[in-house]
Amino acid sequence: MEKRKYSVTPQDRMNYVLGLYSADQQINAVLYFPVGISKDILEESVRITLQLQPVLNSRFVENDIPYWEEHSSDTNSSICFFAEGNNQELEIMAIDFIKEPGDRIQGPMVQTKLLRGTTTDMLVVKLSHLCSDGAGVKEYIKLLGMIYTHLSLGRS
Repeated sequence: MEKRKYSVTPQDRMNYVLGLYSADQQINAVLYFPVGISKDILEESVRITLQLQPVLNSRFVENDIPYWEEHSSDTNSSICFFAEGNNQELEIMAIDFIKEPGDRIQGPMVQTKLLRGTTTDMLVVKLSHLCSDGAGVKEYIKLLGMIYTHLSLGRS
């Protein structure tokens, strides 16, 4: 089966060129919650966002006319991570996750990590600047939250 392809925007092209020479190509968000985020529902929610926004599960293909090529469904396993620690360790764990370099060309374009403390859950979202900007990160978090809420209400 041929992989699906998506058009690259002029902004994507500019971000690609900037990333080759100077710009940090990762946008990070850290959200705090009381303990209780379901890692299973979160992982399912992230996977649904990839279906709704397939560029997030794609790689950037350099070509005369560049394009996004979607990964097959079996290659998107490294998008949602989980770790536990005490509340004092969470911020260090978040920083360590943020510092882990992703492959900004091959993807995935988004990664999340749920960090569970004793009283706090921390969700770290890393999104490639190659396919998004700051407003896009806010939109992604809103979409993820809506899907998570819908799924969790359906299971309660």
